[in-house]
Amino acid sequence: MDLWILQKKPAGLVEPYESARLREEARELGIGLKTLVPEQIDLVVSKGGPRSIRLCGQEVTLPDGLLPRTGSGTDYFSLAILRQLEHLGVPRE
Repeated sequence: MDLWILQKKPAGLVEPYESARLREEARELGIGLKTLVPEQIDLVVSKGGPRSIRLCGQEVTLPDGLLPRTGSGTDYFSLAILRQLEHLGVPRE
C-alpha cells in the first residue's frame, strides 16, 4: 500500500513531528509513504483528453490513499489537487 501526505511547505528544514511519527508508523506497518508539497505537483487536465497528476514533471503511479494535512494553509491550488485526486479515484483518509 502506498500513501501520500499532502502538506504545506514546512517553515524550517526539519520535518514536522507529526509527519515524522506518521512515517515511523507507516514503516512499521509496511506502508509506503511519500510526503509532498503542492508546489511539486502538476495537474494535467484537458477537455476530452487524459487527466493525470505529475510529480516534478514526471508521470507517477497514483497512491492508494491520500492524507491531506494542509490545515489553514489550504489554498485554491491545494484544493484543486485534492479534487483531481478524488476524481481519479484516490480516496482521502
